[in-house]
Amino acid sequence: VIVLMISQDIENSNVFLLVRFLIASLAVGGNAIIILTIFRSSRLCTRAYNILIAQLAVADLIVGLGLLIRAIATIILKLNPPENYTELYCVSVAAITVFGCQLSQLTVLLIAID
Repeated sequence: VIVLMISQDIENSNVFLLVRFLIASLAVGGNAIIILTIFRSSRLCTRAYNILIAQLAVADLIVGLGLLIRAIATIILKLNPPENYTELYCVSVAAITVFGCQLSQLTVLLIAID
């Protein structure tokens, strides 16, 4: 019970929220640069491993977007706390991040096989 209360306090702290938002923004921006670089160069698109790296960047971009959604949802909930959390809310906030993590794991496996 005490650990749960401490983790809720940390997650709701403004410093943690700012760090989460900063990391998510860097993930989205950095991976977008990687994707643009690979697909704008026809020479980089000819190698299979570059396409796998681009796929990993897409997966990490999705994870970054999921983190941004989570940070924005936390801000909204701090300003307007709901009386209860619906299943739709929980799934919608977590689904993008989970999908990005699964895609990232699959891509790392394919890179290891390659």
